[in-house]
Amino acid sequence: MPNDLLSLALHRKDAVVEEIVRGLRQSDSPHYRELDPGELRPRVVRLVEAFLDSSSGDPGAFLYYLEHLVKARIAEGYFLDEMQAVLNLLERQLWDVAVAGSQGDQLVASLTFICRTMGRGRDLLARGYFERAREADTRLGQLESRLRELAASAAHPTDPDEE
Repeated sequence: MPNDLLSLALHRKDAVVEEIVRGLRQSDSPHYRELDPGELRPRVVRLVEAFLDSSSGDPGAFLYYLEHLVKARIAEGYFLDEMQAVLNLLERQLWDVAVAGSQGDQLVASLTFICRTMGRGRDLLARGYFERAREADTRLGQLESRLRELAASAAHPTDPDEE
């Protein structure tokens, strides 16, 4: 991440976090609207810090965090659009920080980094959800097959005396 974006984002970190929290509270997301404020804010802080940890220009730290976050939120029953909303809010706040504090080539570098990192994050998010859907479909197919077997054996019970 360009150094000026990092220093600007660090300086405005609390404001960025508060705007994301506010946006999630006002969103259509049932999970984020109903989540205890004492849990929501620390989650958002960790997300913003994970992005800031990518300050070397390598988005790896953010993507690693996001990969684990996606798995956790899927397990908690969060919907894909809820996770996308979080990334959209983060991206919007980072854009605002970059536009307000950068100029010329530095602005282009900052916005490029934000867009590329968020694009990769969205790809990771989609893959996580689609992989989970594929696993669920496979498991559903297995359960349907087993149900058919049970139904067939119930319809044609074996008489123990005939064996």
